[in-house]
Amino acid sequence: MTRGGSRKARHTMRDPETALADGVLVLLLATLAGCVGPGGEAVDAGPDVEVVCGPVAQDTGPPGRLIVMTEQYGSGGGVTIIDLETLEPSINVALTHDDVTARWYDGRIWILNRFGADNIMILDGQSYQLQKQFSVRPAASQVCNPHDLLFFDRCRAYLSCYEQARVYLLDPAAPLGDEIVGSIDLSSLADGDGIPEVSYMARVGGLVYLAVERLDRASGWSPVEPSYLAVVDPATDTLVGSMALAATNPVGPLVRVPSTEDLVVAAGGDWTGEGAGLLRIDTGAGTSELVLTSGDLGGLVSSFYLDSGGCGHAVVMAPQTYETALVRFCLDGTVAPCVPMGAHEMTAVALVHDGRLVVTDRAYLAPGIRIYDAATCEELTQEPIATGFSPGFSDPLLLVPARR
Repeated sequence: MTRGGSRKARHTMRDPETALADGVLVLLLATLAGCVGPGGEAVDAGPDVEVVCGPVAQDTGPPGRLIVMTEQYGSGGGVTIIDLETLEPSINVALTHDDVTARWYDGRIWILNRFGADNIMILDGQSYQLQKQFSVRPAASQVCNPHDLLFFDRCRAYLSCYEQARVYLLDPAAPLGDEIVGSIDLSSLADGDGIPEVSYMARVGGLVYLAVERLDRASGWSPVEPSYLAVVDPATDTLVGSMALAATNPVGPLVRVPSTEDLVVAAGGDWTGEGAGLLRIDTGAGTSELVLTSGDLGGLVSSFYLDSGGCGHAVVMAPQTYETALVRFCLDGTVAPCVPMGAHEMTAVALVHDGRLVVTDRAYLAPGIRIYDAATCEELTQEPIATGFSPGFSDPLLLVPARR
């Protein structure tokens, strides 16, 4: 649910007592954000908003705000929004589950409350008020763990559920409780446990591509070869093909290579570093190649972006540790250091149009956002811009238009 208004915060460190008090508060309020009924079932909440079905014009202007999804070490989370011109944060404009990511569509913020919450919150993109919150559990006895949301228009979207062998068709404008209007069966791509672990999606050339991780839950979530890229035709809402990938465990967003129909995704492998790196997928030819290994990059990729030249920055983590670094890379194979290993507890990076890098820092007493010059890797902030709770682990950053 939302908290009325927003509050500003100076870029100061929090003492341990304040951090503990914040944790107790968010633990209490996160139950509401999780939208859980007395029997543990997901329930609907929030007023319905009248929506006119149809396509939405894409935002073409430069981003003016950074949305940061935060979490308080397993006891809930929130939404902090930073003005990219003034660098002033509006902290906890909404409270959420602790496993969370967000999307921007139709001038609204769509929050996916993931494992254990199974619901979507829709916030007005200007006032940050809650417009709607609805369950995405397919049935009372089934869970979803929503991982990605791909929009076609105001009344049609695909939702990937990590705990199900289906992709669900949503009508977000439907009456509360009626948002799931169909599904696409992907069980043919599952490993022996029957769950394919479908994660992120991308639309390329009229088709939708879905990352299928295939993890064996009985053996510690180890990847089962091969992982796949599923291919769905949105004109018929059917699975029309799949391609075996050259590396296992595709984690995180499927990022389009500019001016091509290729996609790049981080491959986690078995988390030891073997067989991990950045995987480039030729959607036309149905082939893939590990263009940069974790050895090349100096660690496992937890976040990256691509610029118009096929280069970017990546947050990498030393295998089996929490130590992180920021590197500059190009898909032609070149890699250069940017922020050294162990300097900060980084999880995500994004590029602003003016050449600034925004990077998360989960330092316990002073979590927030650091800003760097993308060309020189010089830090432009003297201390992190406060985000209240710690920036999340998985896909916590979203660049959106300025507030009107």
